[in-house]
Amino acid sequence: MQNRFTTITEDRKFEIPREMLECLGLKPGDAVDLCIRDGLLSLAGPVSVVERSAGALKPPPGMIPPSAEEMRRMAEEAIAEDALRRMGGR
Repeated sequence: MQNRFTTITEDRKFEIPREMLECLGLKPGDAVDLCIRDGLLSLAGPVSVVERSAGALKPPPGMIPPSAEEMRRMAEEAIAEDALRRMGGR
């Protein structure tokens, strides 16, 4: 695909040619990821919820997050405690 030129409007918007959008599988209203690297702006199309939220929940400073095994053990304990509580055991 050839390079295309466009103009940035007063409100900082620019149009992406239809064939470029189609090539990326994008449509109006899609969320995209913009990145500037080595003076070039790149655009990546639709990102998953997992990709958008990766790293959003960080532990407080100084806290070491539990391992997967620890989290599984904690979840199993919580489920067991809930089951006992529902049965009237606690």
